[in-house]
Amino acid sequence: MSLKIKVQPGQKQFVAQPHETLLESALRSGLSPAYSCNNGSCGECRARLISGELGETRFHDFVFSEADKQAGYFLLCRNCAKTDLDIEFAEASGVNDIPQQEINAKIKSIEKLNDHVMLVRVRLPRSQTFRFLAGQQATIQFPDITPRNKSIASCPCITQFIDFHVGYNQDDPFSDYIFNQLKTSDPVTITGPAGEFVLDEENIQPKIFVAYETGFSAIKSLIEHAIGMEKTEPMYLYWLSPDEKGIYMHNYVRSWTDALDNLSYVGITGYEEKQCIEQGTTKIITDFPDLSDFQVYMSGPEAKMQCMIDTMMKHKLKQENLFVDEQQRF
Repeated sequence: MSLKIKVQPGQKQFVAQPHETLLESALRSGLSPAYSCNNGSCGECRARLISGELGETRFHDFVFSEADKQAGYFLLCRNCAKTDLDIEFAEASGVNDIPQQEINAKIKSIEKLNDHVMLVRVRLPRSQTFRFLAGQQATIQFPDITPRNKSIASCPCITQFIDFHVGYNQDDPFSDYIFNQLKTSDPVTITGPAGEFVLDEENIQPKIFVAYETGFSAIKSLIEHAIGMEKTEPMYLYWLSPDEKGIYMHNYVRSWTDALDNLSYVGITGYEEKQCIEQGTTKIITDFPDLSDFQVYMSGPEAKMQCMIDTMMKHKLKQENLFVDEQQRF
C-alpha cells in the first residue's frame, strides 16, 4: 500500500511504502533532505510531524529533548509511515546547501564494464554517508596516488555506496592503478562534493542529454534522479564515442527506454573523434532544428565539444538553458 507524504515548506510530495523509512522513500523520490549517518546517531534528518501517524520507531541513539518530542519531532531515517502524512523538514535547494564532507571508506567492488571502462563502487561506512546532488563530482584519494576529481555515476537516492566510471589510459597513473592494482576492501578517501552540473528541477522544458564516452557517468546520475522525481517532460539522450568501447552501458540505457515512455536514446559510434562529434551535432539539430524551448545537459571534454555548443547556439539554444560539465575526462 502506497502512502502519500506531503512536505512543508514548499508543498512537495512523495510516495512511501510502509516497509521503508521516510528517508529512503524521500531520497528515492528525488528529494534531498538533510542527513548524515542514516542510522539514528547524528539527528541531522530530524523532521516534524504535522498530521498523520508514524509507524513503529526503530532504535536510535540520538536523544530528543522533551520539548522536541512534544513538538512532534522524529528522525526520517528511523521512522516509516503508517498513514498518509504531512511533515516538515529542511531540504537542499542547491549546491550551496550541501556540506563539504570527507569520508574514509573502502572499495566495495571493481567491475569491468568492458575492457576500457571500470566501474568502481565505494562502500560507505554505516556511521557516515556521502551527501551530494545528482551530476556532482567527488575527489578520490588513494594512498601514494595523486587525487582525482570524478563525476559520481550513481543516484543520490542510494545511501550505502557511490559509483565512479574510470576509463583506461595507459599513460595515466590513476587509471593504471584502478585497472591493475586496486583491490576490493582497499581504503579510499572521498571528499566533496563539487560542481554545479545539476538538474534544474523546476524547469519542465524537454531535456537533451549529451554524453561523450565516460561523460555518461554524470548524465547517468542526472537521468536516474529525474526518473526518481517522476519527471514527465520528454528526455533525449545522445551518447557519443568514436568506437563502441566508449558506449559501455548500452543495454542498461535500453532498459530505461523500455520502461519509460518519455525517454529516447541514440548511440553514435564508428567515426574518428572530430567526425563523431560532428555526426552527433548533425543528428541533434536534424531531430530538433529549433532548440529555443529545450534544456541541454552536456558532459565530456568541453574543448572537443565546443563546435557542438556553437552550432546549438545558432539553432536558438538559450545560454541559460545550457549546462556543461567542465570536468576533465581521463
